[in-house]
Amino acid sequence: MGRDRHRHRRAAFRDHHIHIHHNQSRNVKGGFLEIAVGRSNDVLIDHNVSDDVDKFVGASRVKNIEIRNNTVRRTRLPHIRKEAEFPLSTVFWSFNDKGDDEFHVSRNLFVVDASQRLCKGPDRKLGIAPRTREGNQYYSINGGMDTVLGQPLLPSETVAAPSFVNPAAGDYRLKGAPLAKDYVGAYPPGQPRWRAGLLRAAD
Repeated sequence: MGRDRHRHRRAAFRDHHIHIHHNQSRNVKGGFLEIAVGRSNDVLIDHNVSDDVDKFVGASRVKNIEIRNNTVRRTRLPHIRKEAEFPLSTVFWSFNDKGDDEFHVSRNLFVVDASQRLCKGPDRKLGIAPRTREGNQYYSINGGMDTVLGQPLLPSETVAAPSFVNPAAGDYRLKGAPLAKDYVGAYPPGQPRWRAGLLRAAD
């Protein structure tokens, strides 16, 4: 019995069709979500507000991760030694050195420190470059957005400072956002704060 339990504990994680939505996290050290062991398919991460320290989503050998309509702030970073084995401060990362993880990133809002990196680069070897990107908005609080992004900005994407309703109180709705199907960030525009957190984007 003991050996069976031990074998089960070591089995690779293989859950599929996972939906992670409408969560709020603040000042979590180590980031928001990690799916780093095993094999999973079809993971949807949408309508989350993550104002944390370090990473946002980490995954290894995961197929079809859709990251849509999240608000991600990374303005508080851990102390990082240059000789550290594990490169921190990367929004998307993977232990999979084959680089065949499938991240699809759309209509998210990223507010970051200039020492952060969105994806893989020479100084972030465990980062992962999204397979597709569309309609995201980026802003660095202290410049250097080209370096932060690490890839060319796409025609559907923008670099612009967001204006939140009351970030000190954790209200990350955007001020004056027009009603639109393809809005950016976690909250549908024109909705009260708490009601907005219970609504899903139209497909």
